[in-house]
Amino acid sequence: MDARRSLLIWGLLIAPAVPLPAQSVIPLIPAGYRVHGVVLDEKRAPIAQVEVRLLQNGELEQVTRTDAAGMFAFGWSRAGAATLSLKRLGYSPSAIQLDVTNASVTENIEATMKEVVRALPNVVVVEEKRRLHEFEERRHRHASGQFITGEEIMKAHPQFSSDVFRRVGGASLRRGRFGNAIRLRGCRPKLWIDGIPLRDVELDEVVDPSQIAGLEVYASTAGIPPEYMDREPRPCGVILVWTRIE
Repeated sequence: MDARRSLLIWGLLIAPAVPLPAQSVIPLIPAGYRVHGVVLDEKRAPIAQVEVRLLQNGELEQVTRTDAAGMFAFGWSRAGAATLSLKRLGYSPSAIQLDVTNASVTENIEATMKEVVRALPNVVVVEEKRRLHEFEERRHRHASGQFITGEEIMKAHPQFSSDVFRRVGGASLRRGRFGNAIRLRGCRPKLWIDGIPLRDVELDEVVDPSQIAGLEVYASTAGIPPEYMDREPRPCGVILVWTRIE
């Protein structure tokens, strides 16, 4: 992720905006520290509803979402290392490492997120108003998959979407690029979100627990709905994710 930052100390602009790598560490302040910025896509259009989390010492301190103009803002005063994490359905997650030290600073951030969800040719995308129809129909007729509702997920208070799989038979978790990587019977399952197949991404990289309305898990090829079966069925299984309608 590209991030351009300018630091304002006691009203004086002391550093021009320069490109910084996503994991660079910037010295900041504890007293009256504020950070605000904008999140753009690769065409420089603002991205609304990006979840922006502020974490310190691995614990969530604050969370907000970008507005229609892609803008967000935080204000806090506790010194120490901090992380801003950016997540949005359909985009690769990004993280910015900050080091809050001892000078009053306002920081401006411009972040670019890369789109990752793209429909493949001849894939029919499920209409938004019918997202949960398939899920509920299969759940009520006791199909062979494992079904988890959005309400059950929220009651569990998971930090990552993958945490739900700790109680799914045949599932295991390992450390991923962001959050955890899910494996069913030891290998990577096929991931579908709202009828769209995703390639080479993990669930935690694209979906937050609060966005999930329902999950279907098929740990083997048995019982997978035909429309979600690979042309060459694999023993890795399938995860179907249905998101909330916003």
